[in-house]
Amino acid sequence: MGRNVIDLQINIKADQKVSYEEGLEALKKHPDVSKLNIQYLSSINELLDLLDITRAAFERNILENEKIKTGVRHLNVTGSNFPRTRIYIGAVDLIEYLVMYCGLTYWKKEHVGLNRYQLTGYKNKQITNQDIEYLAKTLFEGRLKSTKHIEAEFKRTRRIVSRLTNIMESITFAFPDSQRQLRRFVFAPSENVDQIEDYFSNYKSYENKIVKIIED
Repeated sequence: MGRNVIDLQINIKADQKVSYEEGLEALKKHPDVSKLNIQYLSSINELLDLLDITRAAFERNILENEKIKTGVRHLNVTGSNFPRTRIYIGAVDLIEYLVMYCGLTYWKKEHVGLNRYQLTGYKNKQITNQDIEYLAKTLFEGRLKSTKHIEAEFKRTRRIVSRLTNIMESITFAFPDSQRQLRRFVFAPSENVDQIEDYFSNYKSYENKIVKIIED
């Protein structure tokens, strides 16, 4: 399949240093980017933080994976006065790559009755375009969180945070030829700080009375 990189050159006329935000806006306005329909465009540096993955792991497994001879579609931007950050990726492209090549499973919460929900694991073609769009937007908005993210934000131990797998939506995936499953929790817009604290405080109530996990 080959490398999945699109080289672009953007020259910015400026008398002073161009910020990352200014460079990103110039990139979004580039006619080729509009034609490519890249959604939720972010730099590689932002995505490393949002997905909580090291740069080495991202470059080796996602950007250009030698084992499967391809990588996620990405832009490599050069040009005068353009910021030092060169690599940009659409969140939709990233989620699609994880579905196609990293066995992404989307543990989706579905309403099945009065105060009753189930978490169903969807993968491959079971994951709809709407699901991919939602997960991409969630990532872009910083609502796709690792266990480490949640431990730091809510001051809870890893063991306590792991309980959320029975309550909240999440995704799991593994890089090609790796047995290690990575999990990222999917925070719905309504799942604010107070709601997550309530999950922790009333965990058994949510697990036993509301959410059931279904292996699809």
